[in-house]
Amino acid sequence: MPDINIQFPVGWVNVYAALGITVGTRLLLQNKDPAFDPLMREQATSPSTPDTSGTIAPYGLQYEVPSGAAGCWARGRLSGAEGGPGLFINVQVAP
Repeated sequence: MPDINIQFPVGWVNVYAALGITVGTRLLLQNKDPAFDPLMREQATSPSTPDTSGTIAPYGLQYEVPSGAAGCWARGRLSGAEGGPGLFINVQVAP
């Protein structure tokens, strides 16, 4: 599976749509960028652009989206202030 590159200030990115994966498929995601901590949300519709709530996915740790999830959204988050070239998240379809 290719990495997702989230560019600033895009806001929330639909992980399923970005990779053409069927919504509800179990996913394993890993943050591959030590400079950024993305925010993850499991819901059907996009969170509002200024919304910065969600689960933080620290560098190197795996985040699981369970089978049957209504959706998965990711947003780049910089420690301190937003900005920078982007964020890389590795996504795999889980067995």
